[in-house]
Amino acid sequence: MREIASYIARGNAARALSFVQELQVKAVGIGNVPQGFPVVPRYELQGIRRRIYGHYSIYDRIEPSRILILTVPHAARDFETVLAPDA
Repeated sequence: MREIASYIARGNAARALSFVQELQVKAVGIGNVPQGFPVVPRYELQGIRRRIYGHYSIYDRIEPSRILILTVPHAARDFETVLAPDA
């Protein structure tokens, strides 16, 4: 989230703050419908899901006592490299 805010702030500091807040609300909102977003193809066994907001993808995994936000990359990034950087 800090990287996203820094990038947006280069052009508009106020929008950087408001966008990151919106993104955080969307990430927290996953808890209201934990299975409401699609499982990422080829990551079904790991249970990784993706919620898109704007040009960003929120990747998460449901765990027994929490929902873990894994990463929030720009949607243009290759999600395979983001989810499995060592592969």
